[in-house]
Order: sequence, then structure tokens, then C-alpha cells
Amino acid sequence: MSNESILAIARLYDPLFEGVLGGLRAMAARVVPPKKGMKVLDVGCGTGAQLAIYQQGGCEVSGIDLSPPMLKVAKSKLGEKAVLITGDTVRMPYPNDTFDLVLSSLFLH
Repeated sequence: MSNESILAIARLYDPLFEGVLGGLRAMAARVVPPKKGMKVLDVGCGTGAQLAIYQQGGCEVSGIDLSPPMLKVAKSKLGEKAVLITGDTVRMPYPNDTFDLVLSSLFLH
């Protein structure tokens, strides 16, 4: 599959799944509400939709994902202030106690 095809699929992810996932994202933000200055990592961040909620709440957001096309969509959504890296979540490059909140949703299935 070409990079363009993979990027097209990544761009369709949110429109296709937001109806199901939007409620889960909102629930997560109610359980642990965003606080200005909070440092948040999303493991398997995909398109950055969950991080967007925390970024809008004043959090410093970071994400790690294996898929460059999904991260490209996340970067377009979150902008330059988000720290997004392509990486293996088994060997994450973050020291202990870097983040106040670590999220991971729909990643381990």
C-alpha cells in the first residue's frame, strides 16, 4: 500500500469513528479533567483526538505512535506545540515522572 493510501486512511479515521469514540474521549476528560500546565502523554495517540481535548484545556501534550500517517494527522490537528514522535511504545524514551497523566485508549487490541 502506498504512503498516500495510508495517509488517506488516517485522514478518514476520525470521521469514521468519532461517533463511537467521542463519548469515550469526553468521559476520559471528565474522569481526569484537563488542568492548565498538566503534562499529558497519549500512548498510541493516533490522530491526536484525545490530546486535542487536553490541549484545549491548557495542557502540554505529547504523543507516541508507530504510524507516521496517523501522526501527520495529529500534527495538523495539534500544531507545533504538541510533541509527537514515531516510536515503539514498548521502549518509550521518557524518563520516569515526566508526565502528570498517561493515556492509552483503543491501543492494546
